[in-house]
Amino acid sequence: MTKTLYIHIGHFKTGTTALQVFFKHNAGRLAQQGLLYPEILQFNAKHSALAYSIYRAAGVETLLHGYDLPDPPEEMWEGFLDHVGNVPEPATLISSEEFMRMGAHPQAQDILRGIVANASGIDFRIIAYLRAPRDHLRSWYNQLIKMRLPIGDFDTTLRSGMESVHLDYGAAIAPWVDIFGADRVILRPFHESLREGTALFDDFLSAIGHPMPDDAMTPASDPNPRLDDQIVEIIRLYRNAGFPKPMIRQSIERAMEYFASEEARLPADSPDFDAILRMSRQGLEALRTLPGNGLDVDRFQQELPEPEDEFSRAHTRQIGFLINEIMYLHMRLKKVVPALEKRIEALEKNQRKAAK
Repeated sequence: MTKTLYIHIGHFKTGTTALQVFFKHNAGRLAQQGLLYPEILQFNAKHSALAYSIYRAAGVETLLHGYDLPDPPEEMWEGFLDHVGNVPEPATLISSEEFMRMGAHPQAQDILRGIVANASGIDFRIIAYLRAPRDHLRSWYNQLIKMRLPIGDFDTTLRSGMESVHLDYGAAIAPWVDIFGADRVILRPFHESLREGTALFDDFLSAIGHPMPDDAMTPASDPNPRLDDQIVEIIRLYRNAGFPKPMIRQSIERAMEYFASEEARLPADSPDFDAILRMSRQGLEALRTLPGNGLDVDRFQQELPEPEDEFSRAHTRQIGFLINEIMYLHMRLKKVVPALEKRIEALEKNQRKAAK
């Protein structure tokens, strides 16, 4: 009997952790419906060892996160595929966003191709979620900072610190199409609305033709929340400068207080941006028919006010906070230094007395 093996390959930052936690917590319910989420080679709710074993054999040395299992990938996969063939469930699902890195490492692709060529009785199906590139790259940059990696700013990291699979979706998916066939690869769009309720879990199970269990357990909160965009650059700079964790934590607490105070500057009855645009448009139109009007009203109408984008707004507030932080440290030094000077003066006075 041919068994089906679904391999969920990510992408990074497309709700993979939420899906993995859901699969783990509902493994028994899914198994009753014929879909196994195996405990074998599972760690932190995902099956990354199956990917890491291939990467290590291919000479990859980055982002293996301490992986140290000694098994050659061929042996690990052979044992795993035997397990898939022997379990009673007709379908098995494994998940790890680390599989998505395959597109960046040709030698790893060759190893996987050899493993699949020797497999029998398994119908492989690949499923991946992709989000709009701009959102994905910003989210991955946020994740790299969460991982405490010493990276540069966004532009620098984009140009030098990201594997090609984050920049070229075609290259990321190509090995899976090449090895398993285009008809075995399922691509799904990831968007923010999938974070609502059970939408992501419903979408995934529907994509592979399995129903949502009636009594499914769902995560109470996002198991992998992103860093607040307002503090992400501050954290990056502090970590790169070698600030100790307690100092960073205390500074971030002050940052959040500062940002809250900035939010409080906006009165509750302030007009929204649409209202401001209407006001600007109407004001220009009122000038159009004036006899002495020499303005190009149509051109002005094309250059109306624009709201600041979220990243520019975050950077503006970060600059404000850092200036505030400099003043905070200045005031502390202004209090502490005189007290220290008095203590040093007293100690020196005592030393002079003792020397007489």
